[in-house]
Amino acid sequence: YGASQGADLFAETVNGRIIGSVVDSASGQPVEFATVALQDPATNKPIDGAVCDLTGKFVIKSVAAGTYDIVVSFIGFEPKRINAVVVG
Repeated sequence: YGASQGADLFAETVNGRIIGSVVDSASGQPVEFATVALQDPATNKPIDGAVCDLTGKFVIKSVAAGTYDIVVSFIGFEPKRINAVVVG
């Protein structure tokens, strides 16, 4: 099993949606088909999610107002967590 790589997540909230992209932190290339999970910060249980497209972009639609954690994962990469993402 080789060394794990990192991924960077760029996201913003717009009208109840979370939109963003995932890129390889070493190469800057998009991470195709990475999984982006929206989690309840109190329980760490997934609420919703999305899969990145061929350009590393994703959209999670119809997100209720609140505070969430986002976790990005993909085979061969270390999971990336962003805490306290506020959707208003």
